[in-house]
Amino acid sequence: MEKKEKSSKLISSLVALSLATTLGVPTIALADTANAEQPTATQQQAVDGANGQIATQGHEGESSAATAVELPAADSNGVITLEGSHSYSISKDLKSSIVVAEGANISLTVDEGATLTNTDGQHTITNNGTLTITGGGTVDNVSPGRGAVVNKIGATVILNGCTFTRSEESGQDAEHSGGNSWYTIDNQGSMTITGSKVSVDGGFSSNIRNGGDDSLAKDGAEPAKLVVNSGDFSGGLNTIKNDSYGVLTINGGSFKNTKQHVVMNWNEATIKGGTFEALPSASATLFSSAYGAGANEGAAGKLNIEGGTFTTTSANQKCIRDYFAEDNKGTVSITGGTFSDPDVYQYATGGNVNVAMAANYNGNVVVPKGVTSTLDLNGHTFSGGTVAGKAALTNNGAITIKDSASNGKICREDNGAKGYYTIDNQGTMTIESGSVYNSTGLMPAGSSLIRNAGNSTEATLNITGGTIKQDGFIAVKNDDHGVLNISGGTIETTGEFEKDGEIYTPSAVQNWSTANITAGTINGAVWTSVWDDNLPNSKTTLSGTAKVNGAIITKRDDTYSKPESAVPSTVISGGSYNVGRWVVEDNSWVSITGGAFSSDPSDYVASGYEAVKSGSTYTVQVPYTPAPSPTTETTTTTNPDGTTTTTVTNKETGESTSTTEGANGTTVVEKTDASGNTATDITVPEEAVDAAAGAPVEVPDAIEVAEGQEISISAPAGTVVAVPVTESNAGNVAVIVHADGTETVIPMSLVEDGKAIVQLDGNETIKIVDNAKDFSDVPAEHWAADDIDFASSHEIFKGIGNGDTYEPETALTRNMMMTVLARTDGADTSDSDPWYAKGQQWAVDNGVSNGLWGEDSITREQLVTMLFNYANKSGMDTSARADLSGMKNADAVSDWALEAVQWAVAEGILKGVDNTDLAPQGLATRAQAAAFMQRYVKTALL
Repeated sequence: MEKKEKSSKLISSLVALSLATTLGVPTIALADTANAEQPTATQQQAVDGANGQIATQGHEGESSAATAVELPAADSNGVITLEGSHSYSISKDLKSSIVVAEGANISLTVDEGATLTNTDGQHTITNNGTLTITGGGTVDNVSPGRGAVVNKIGATVILNGCTFTRSEESGQDAEHSGGNSWYTIDNQGSMTITGSKVSVDGGFSSNIRNGGDDSLAKDGAEPAKLVVNSGDFSGGLNTIKNDSYGVLTINGGSFKNTKQHVVMNWNEATIKGGTFEALPSASATLFSSAYGAGANEGAAGKLNIEGGTFTTTSANQKCIRDYFAEDNKGTVSITGGTFSDPDVYQYATGGNVNVAMAANYNGNVVVPKGVTSTLDLNGHTFSGGTVAGKAALTNNGAITIKDSASNGKICREDNGAKGYYTIDNQGTMTIESGSVYNSTGLMPAGSSLIRNAGNSTEATLNITGGTIKQDGFIAVKNDDHGVLNISGGTIETTGEFEKDGEIYTPSAVQNWSTANITAGTINGAVWTSVWDDNLPNSKTTLSGTAKVNGAIITKRDDTYSKPESAVPSTVISGGSYNVGRWVVEDNSWVSITGGAFSSDPSDYVASGYEAVKSGSTYTVQVPYTPAPSPTTETTTTTNPDGTTTTTVTNKETGESTSTTEGANGTTVVEKTDASGNTATDITVPEEAVDAAAGAPVEVPDAIEVAEGQEISISAPAGTVVAVPVTESNAGNVAVIVHADGTETVIPMSLVEDGKAIVQLDGNETIKIVDNAKDFSDVPAEHWAADDIDFASSHEIFKGIGNGDTYEPETALTRNMMMTVLARTDGADTSDSDPWYAKGQQWAVDNGVSNGLWGEDSITREQLVTMLFNYANKSGMDTSARADLSGMKNADAVSDWALEAVQWAVAEGILKGVDNTDLAPQGLATRAQAAAFMQRYVKTALL
């Protein structure tokens, strides 16, 4: 039964929608309620009264898509009252006024392309509850004296989108009380605007008003609060009027006005961001903060500006104009933002307050202490002199002056009197570009175009560019406590003046403290005043590319007497100077160590320097001393291996130093004295050892070490190097040359194939010697002759008896083998009692042998096992293993010796008798042992 009822309702709904479409009536989304089969009379009235408007309502706790119904019906005056907590959407043009009841919570979306227009005599939207308006449509008001959105006391509105307008009607003017005396938006409660557009076509009242209802003055009433985050706002007598009971906060947005004020503030407003533009109009002003009116008359207006961009478009406009009564303590405070006229500096209280001029300006401006600013003349003229005794621009903060366009100027309108300045800097100032000048003829004596410091105030003036031109006394005066830095620009004075009956040429720069001039052009005198016994001497330093066309003057004040310890006050180390005259009372006050001059500066050249004339120019320099003939000769040779050798020869002494660097970073330095004696130093960096990856580090072939020639090698401990040598045979060995001159054979070394392969313990001095032994019982044709020669010359093996026989076929004892390995490791086995004791003890200590059965003859597998143990002890890679299956007597290898035998065969140390028979149990002869040891050393080093 339930399914059937729901089906019936659905069919009825579809029929109703189809009928509405067929009849040309706009469709209405219907809710799933018991009465939804047919439109009620109220629903039909809403459809008819809305002139075809589609409206949707979402019930609490449900989505609007699921519960959409039309707006409630309008009353006889065309007013729709919204109650409860609902969401509505307007998707087509609707002419009706909407009232949100007290306590209601309404969300209203005006879709793009739709316009909500009021009925006669009504505000378009009046809110008494909580209202959020979103969408891309338009909310308009066409009735005189009515607004688009009116937010009542205690109510809340959030505008997130939409366009809000108040259309101009014919017959309205400023005297028409029934005309546009209302506002597009009037807020008496709490309102937030984000991303909306608010405008009025013409009109003689404000576009947006905040806090203008006297009822807000009642006890305990909250002021109206308006927060603007973003959007586009224009039109009206004032774009935004913050009235007597309003608190306004602007965080962003674009604001424009063509009539009076962009923002008029009568109570409290804070501007944190946004762009504000007063378009051309005879009275348009960007901001106006004034005393209260009506019931709040006498209240202090407060305007706080923390950021934003504020622009006027004509010279008669100001960014800020206040109308404070004499007894009113209203304030304007600026701590940030960029403004188009310099008048705003009077309101700056700190932070970064910048000015980018949009028109010419006439007035006297003071930049307060604690304010940082950039003043961009932007091609306009900043003229002062309108207030007697004041500079056009006085800086107590930190300011940078520039001109991002052309022809920007700062000047005075009158020549004033002595002591007048166009710019008076008492803080930190940088002039980057633009021009500073006086435009009214000769300035009187005692006046300066720019003064830095003075008034016992420390100040810094940096001139990096621009043009400073004075017709009169002084262009730039650096006063008692000033630091003047000139690194660019042009500073110029013209004309002459009379003082105390004398005719003076004006000073382009007059310094009473510290001046540093490193670049730029100065047309006029540079005057340094030496004065006041109680102050450090004034000092002007000229250097770099500074150019001076004028006099160099260093004079004392009449009250100053030079102390004995006085230092030069004018110091010149560079630059160019077209000096018409030198005015120096005491030559020691000027010190010149460089620069080019049009007149002879010899009287002022520092000790150790001279002025040299070339043509019409004097250049100050260190006296010329002919360069000595070179005593060295450098040659570069390319070696066969691609390396280069650089040789520096001292032609006086005959000594030379040759340096060769290998591709692996190894460096060879050969120093040869006048007698032809050569000392060779080889440096092997750790990076070269790493790159060799276990192979010997190759030394460049640029050298060949001769037999007996000492070479010093610096390398990490354990490094194996390959040094080119002139002689290489089995009897050649490498020996360490100790500091005391004694020598020790290096057992772990090879000298063959033109290379000496040596393993070092660290930084060593070595040489190659012939240490071959002659044994009567080892003929040259003996199969092990070279092996025996190697083992004996490396002093691993020694002769028998008197040392003249080797006894190659004599069986080797275990004691002999332990001693041989000890010698190979560099252990001292001399003076041993008995002769094998030290070798035996070394073998036990190092895990090479257990030291037992020393007098027994050693078998081949025992010898190999000792050698295997020694290789492991030395850190050698012993992982190689050979397959013994193809060799004779492989099965006779003892289990304990198997790994050692496999390793020895794999490394070519053990080859077998006749290269086939391992003969592991056979006794090793001294000849076989010599062969084993030579093969082992090669394996270890290569």
